[in-house]
Amino acid sequence: MNLEHFLGKRVRVTLDKPQPGRRDKAVISEGTFLGYSDGGTFEIEEDDGFVHHCWPLLEIEEIT
Repeated sequence: MNLEHFLGKRVRVTLDKPQPGRRDKAVISEGTFLGYSDGGTFEIEEDDGFVHHCWPLLEIEEIT
C-alpha cells in the first residue's frame, strides 16, 4: 500500500474491526491524512481541528 498517495487528502482509516461473536463496531477515524510511520502509526487532522496520533492503521480509503 502506497500511503504517500493519501498525504493531504481526506481519508477514512480503520483502527479496529469487530470480532466474531461480539457486538462492537469498527473503530474508524476520518480527516486529513498528515503523516505515517513504518510501524503503523499515523497522524490525522479530524474535523475538530485537532491532530490525532493513532495506531494501528489497518485500512485506509480516500473519501470526498
